[in-house]
Amino acid sequence: MNKKNKKRKLALKKQKRSMKDRKRRNLYLKAKNSPQEIVWSDFSFLTKWQKMDAADLMEEVFQMDLDEWIYDYFKPKNDKDWNLLLDYEVVNENLNLHLDMCIETWDLQTDGFTAEKVPEGFRFTPESVPLFVECIKHQIKLDAGEFTEEDKINAEKMANEEKIEWFKTIHEKTLDGIIDKMTLYVQKEMQREMLLSSYG
Repeated sequence: MNKKNKKRKLALKKQKRSMKDRKRRNLYLKAKNSPQEIVWSDFSFLTKWQKMDAADLMEEVFQMDLDEWIYDYFKPKNDKDWNLLLDYEVVNENLNLHLDMCIETWDLQTDGFTAEKVPEGFRFTPESVPLFVECIKHQIKLDAGEFTEEDKINAEKMANEEKIEWFKTIHEKTLDGIIDKMTLYVQKEMQREMLLSSYG
């Protein structure tokens, strides 16, 4: 087996494993903590998140404020759990897991991100498929150094059939920015609360 084919097989194996891990994680999340039945009527936060106050951003994205997120989602049971809310990685991971569940709901409520309430630029259109293909092409080239016609066909199929994956892939930078902003907000508020309680 030549070096390119070997790298390519490893890349494809990695992709399949990643998909399997995502499915397993999603099943776990649904079993553990299914999102409430909330209706999102406004997705403008996707375009204006950088200018928004972090507290307002959290309410728009999750349809819950910080207290609700802590008690209804994170559900700390003891001091150790509360202290975890000061850990950037822990908070970031939990916000990401919650966002994953919200995106699943957005997909259902917007008919695969095609509804008019989804801002232009974030809405799925046939014209948005090539951008997704380019993202996949870039990833495969990083992993295996080769992007075939078969890969292109598979990527186009995935974009049209797996809208959640399409949305998370081409809007990764925006979603990461939103989560980072909320993570810092949670940490800041928890540090303030703990400082106040120490003087209480």
